[in-house]
Amino acid sequence: MIIIFYSIAPILSAGLLFVFLKDDRVERDEGFKMSDFLNLIKNPALWLVVCITFCTYFFNMSFYYFTPYASNIIGTSAVFAAILTVLAQYIRPLSSTAGGFLADAFGKAKIMLVGFLIMGFGVLLIMMSAFLGGFAQMALLSAACVLVYAAMYSNFGIYYSLLSEGKIPLHLTGMAVGIVSTFGYLPEVFAPILAGGLLDSYEGVRGFHIYFGIMVAMSLLGAFFCRIWMKKFARKLDENR
Repeated sequence: MIIIFYSIAPILSAGLLFVFLKDDRVERDEGFKMSDFLNLIKNPALWLVVCITFCTYFFNMSFYYFTPYASNIIGTSAVFAAILTVLAQYIRPLSSTAGGFLADAFGKAKIMLVGFLIMGFGVLLIMMSAFLGGFAQMALLSAACVLVYAAMYSNFGIYYSLLSEGKIPLHLTGMAVGIVSTFGYLPEVFAPILAGGLLDSYEGVRGFHIYFGIMVAMSLLGAFFCRIWMKKFARKLDENR
């Protein structure tokens, strides 16, 4: 049934896109132009989006380590540890939708900045849970994971929308998304290698806490990039309005 679902869902999505997603404002160009590419890669907004995407996606590749942390370090049951990871998929549609509405109301970069700070705070709580016990430990670990997932998927649903705010030309959006995907998704290449190396080199809680510390640093870096965006692009957008 899972295979059937994942086969039918993309076909239905393609049909819905074909019917409903039509934009007559987009002018058809003559194809790839090197001048467009060169102008695009010179645009600082593009590389800020890459950096923000990179920091967000690092979390997307890292939350899977909450499960072995819960089972091997905290000592929870395998079922409870697995639930902590699966919980992310139930929070995802709610937080992504809510993040989009909040971004429209308060500003994309501002909501992402708050999201990064919440992610970092959530990881700190996960690290602190190792020093507690009993119900308090389970409650703190669960609540911290919910915070991380909610903020992470909120940011996950927003960062591509920054392209329009950064005045990326509409006809270059496809090229811009390709560049952002190439460099912004690099954590998919090195994050598992980094985590595996740390957990092999440092046994027990220390290896996890070193990696989680990197996650906290990445959240602060993401907040820093969002702050730069707010000064350079969000303010200009408000002035134009």
